[in-house]
Amino acid sequence: DEIDHLIRALLSDASWAVENYGSGESSFLRGDFEYADTQKQKAEQLKQSIPQILELLVTDFRDKIGVTDKNL
Repeated sequence: DEIDHLIRALLSDASWAVENYGSGESSFLRGDFEYADTQKQKAEQLKQSIPQILELLVTDFRDKIGVTDKNL
C-alpha cells in the first residue's frame, strides 16, 4: 500500500509538471498563439500517456519484487 501511495504521488507530480510546463501559457501571453496551441496539444498527448507508462512501471516493478496480487 505504501508503494502504491508513492507511485500515485509520482503520477500526480508528473501530471502537474506536464500541465504547467508544456501548456504553452507563456507563449500565449507573448501573443504567439500558434506555438502556444502546438505546445498545449503536445502537453495533452504526453499527459494522456502518463497512466499507460505508470501501469507498465507498476507491473514491471511488482514482477521484480514478487508482488503480483495487487493492481492500481
